[in-house]
Amino acid sequence: MLPMVKPLTKTEKEQLADRWVKLAKTSHVLKLRIDALTQALRVHGTTSTVLTLCLQASADIEKYMTVAQRVAMEFGATDDFSTPVRPGPLAPTTMGIEQKVLYEVVYCCCVKAAVDGAIFGRIYEQCKWPSVKLAAHIILEAKIWQGRLGWAHLGAAIEKVPTRWIEQHILSMLKNCFEEHTHALSTVSKSRLDYGLVDSQTFTAVFCEVVNTVILPGFESLSYNIESSRLWIKNIPKTTN
Repeated sequence: MLPMVKPLTKTEKEQLADRWVKLAKTSHVLKLRIDALTQALRVHGTTSTVLTLCLQASADIEKYMTVAQRVAMEFGATDDFSTPVRPGPLAPTTMGIEQKVLYEVVYCCCVKAAVDGAIFGRIYEQCKWPSVKLAAHIILEAKIWQGRLGWAHLGAAIEKVPTRWIEQHILSMLKNCFEEHTHALSTVSKSRLDYGLVDSQTFTAVFCEVVNTVILPGFESLSYNIESSRLWIKNIPKTTN
């Protein structure tokens, strides 16, 4: 039996389908990136635990990419889900290869996975539509493990090589993640969390919470200076619908 929820408007249904299409596509790109990082970590060195988490992350992404496609089609998407063959670089071009690898792991797993996990955690809590709620739960679990991958590799790297340079990139990573999400949500006029549809205002509130309670404390626990990031996050408007 389907839950008793207010039906989506035509526009909301299109927006929801579009969000899941984009998730399927970005998940494919993330899988390619994680697979490439796994190979790089094998070459340049990390712990066996991190490599195991890399393999798990790749398998998890494959799983929820398929789930995202299924949800998108449920709400009317007809996209072919085609994606770029190879993701572009995330790290500054001036970095050496080992620094680029660490930068990408930290951004994808310590920062972005935490934000994505918080969003899908909120969706899982409040969504009433069964297929979306199940998908959110699958993605939330995957993002938790991706986060563990990021912090495990950063912790291992600290023991072997200088990593203080990461400190100067924390704020830019947060800004990039914030801008990426708010741009993607710019066409959503109002949250419908009963169906898992999130607007930019709801995202902003969740983003600020996870940055303040998870991401920045994580960096601070490793003795990185986070004051500029704290100041920036403090000044983001947190108004929600």
